[in-house]
Amino acid sequence: MDALDIFRILRARWLLTSMLLVALIVGVFTIMTATPPTYRVSSVDMVMRKQGTGTGPDQNNPYANSDRANTELATMLVTLLKSPRVEQDLTRDRAVGEVEISNEISTLEPTSRLLTVTVSGTNPDDVREVAQAFRKRAGEALERRQADAKVPADQRIVLDGVVAPDSVTVTRAGQLRSAGIAGFAGLVGLVLTVLLVDRAAGRRQPTRSSDSGPQEGGPTSEPGPEERKAKAITATTRSGADRETRANGRVRQ
Repeated sequence: MDALDIFRILRARWLLTSMLLVALIVGVFTIMTATPPTYRVSSVDMVMRKQGTGTGPDQNNPYANSDRANTELATMLVTLLKSPRVEQDLTRDRAVGEVEISNEISTLEPTSRLLTVTVSGTNPDDVREVAQAFRKRAGEALERRQADAKVPADQRIVLDGVVAPDSVTVTRAGQLRSAGIAGFAGLVGLVLTVLLVDRAAGRRQPTRSSDSGPQEGGPTSEPGPEERKAKAITATTRSGADRETRANGRVRQ
């Protein structure tokens, strides 16, 4: 059975196909509306010194000092925030699906002093609060470590906010994915259902025809061996009688 045969069967069973198609559309729409959209928020913080440590006119400009230590501290904060204990603590009882933390910006420069936190989930308030909680935990960890090392306050490294987690974006990829999976599975089920119904109806039709017997004007069944033998005997008897009749006629003449 090829695609053309399947199409012919679907067209022949158009009423059943239409009913199943309407049910499929309603089901896909229900699943799509029941699946909540995904909310996503990102924050970016820069690891930098409070003041410059070099010599020259830019020594007091914190943005003019970008050394390897800042990048290493940013990598340390990524490792700390990615630990299962911290993530579980900050996302507990929150409608959050995924948390991405990194300081990678490109393949040429795999790490930087920019700490990026991206949170996605099904509740916009939860994703915003979780992103802020990760930023706060990173700042507290950075401050605590430097305080334990007795680093002077004016020489400490801090987090400077570049992008605040205020703007929440909405994506409907999850809804479309659920609707696509449900639609494909439903379409396959629709075709199989129509094919099975058509096959079952085709099996019942010959049974009914044999039970009702040959119809008037319809095709007759082929005679069996006993019937053919009886017909042959009858034909032989008739031909013998015809020959005898013709012989008697000649004698009379």
